[in-house]
Amino acid sequence: MGSTGLEAAFYCFGSESSDGEDSGGTIEQCDQQRRHQLLNKAQLRQVDSDSASEAHRNRRPIASPDFEVFATLIAGKGLRALRTFGIGDEILREHAVMRVPNQQAAATRQAAEILHAKAVQQSFQRLSLETQQCVLDLSNSQNRQEEKNQTKESTVLGVYHTNSFLLGGGNNVAISSKYDEDYGGLFLTIARINHACCPNANHMWRPDLQQSLVFATRDIQVGEEIHTTYGPSDEALDTTGRRLYLNERFNFECCCSMCVEGNDLGADDRMRELNSRRHEISFLLAATAANATTDAVVGNNKNAEDILESTERCLELLRAQGYGDASGAFIKSILHQGYQAALLLEREPRGNMTIESERLARSYLLRELLATENGEGVGSPNALLIRDMLDGIPAR
Repeated sequence: MGSTGLEAAFYCFGSESSDGEDSGGTIEQCDQQRRHQLLNKAQLRQVDSDSASEAHRNRRPIASPDFEVFATLIAGKGLRALRTFGIGDEILREHAVMRVPNQQAAATRQAAEILHAKAVQQSFQRLSLETQQCVLDLSNSQNRQEEKNQTKESTVLGVYHTNSFLLGGGNNVAISSKYDEDYGGLFLTIARINHACCPNANHMWRPDLQQSLVFATRDIQVGEEIHTTYGPSDEALDTTGRRLYLNERFNFECCCSMCVEGNDLGADDRMRELNSRRHEISFLLAATAANATTDAVVGNNKNAEDILESTERCLELLRAQGYGDASGAFIKSILHQGYQAALLLEREPRGNMTIESERLARSYLLRELLATENGEGVGSPNALLIRDMLDGIPAR
C-alpha cells in the first residue's frame, strides 16, 4: 500500500439532489464575474502545474543510507529504517513527481471527473518514460481482482488516487499557499510508506520548501518499518470505524498492532472517549466565543475550566494509547485548544490576563511548539506562527 493518498475533490456548478441527479445550473447560468475568476484561477494552476511537472519529470525514488524499500509480508512494499531515528528527526524530504489540480470547473460531477482524469493523464505524460514506470510500480488500491480489463489510463488514475495526498495546510494553524491547497501531489518515495493507526512518523507538506518532509514521531530502531497514518486527522475512531474508513478509501483491512489488539486492553474505549471529549471541547469553545462580547465576559466564563479538564484527560488518553505527547496531529490540536481555553480564564478587573492564566497559556503553546517542531521542522510556517503567539504573551 502506498502513502496517505486522498482522492481529489471536484467542484461542480449547480447543486446535487439526494438521488444524485443534477438539480440545475450550468456554466452559462453562473455569474459572469465568478466564471472569469474560476477560469483565471484554473489557468494559473495549470501554468504552475506544467512548470512543476517539467522540473520533476525525471524524478526517481530517493536512494539513501538511512532507509530502504523492502517487500513486506502483507502490504506490498514498505520503507524501513537503516539507522536509528529519535523523535523529531527528519527522515526524508521529497518533491512531488506529479501535481494535479483538485478542482475542475464543470456543469456536472461526471464532467468534472472526466476533466480530472484528463489532468492526471496529462501530468503523467509529461514524465520521462523511466519516471512513468516508477509511478506505475506503485500500488493501486482501485485495481480490484475482478477487474480484468484495466487500461493504462485507468491504472494511472488508480495509482494517483491511491498514493497522492492533498497539499496545503489542512487543519494546521498556519495558512499555506493558496495555490498549494488547490493541488494533490504524488511522491515516489513517500508513497512507499505504509499505514499504521498509531504511526511512528508524520509527513508534512512545506509550502516554503515546496517539498513534503517526513519526521519521526517516536524513536525508531534499525530494521523497524516506518509508518504514517492514512486515517482522518479530525476523528479519533475505534477499530471498527478505522477499518471501515480505510476499506472504503483504500480497499484494505488494517492489520496494524492497534487494530489487531482491538479493545482487549481498552483501546477502543479510550478512542471513543477521546473522540467524545474532543467534540465536547470544540462545542464549548464555539459556544464561549459566540457568547463572549467583552473581555469581562470571556474572563468569567466557567466553560474554560471544563475545557481544560477535558484537555488534560485527552492528553492522558493519548499517552495511554501510545501516541505520546510530543508530536502528532492529535497532540497539536488538543494542546492548541488548551491554549484557547487558558485565554478564557478569569481576568483582572481591567481585562488583563492574570499571571496564572498567562503562564498556563504559555505552557500549552510551548508544548504545542515542541510537538509542531518535532512533526514539521523547526523552521516550519506553523512553528514560526506559534513563536509569534508566544511573543504576544508576556513572561511574568
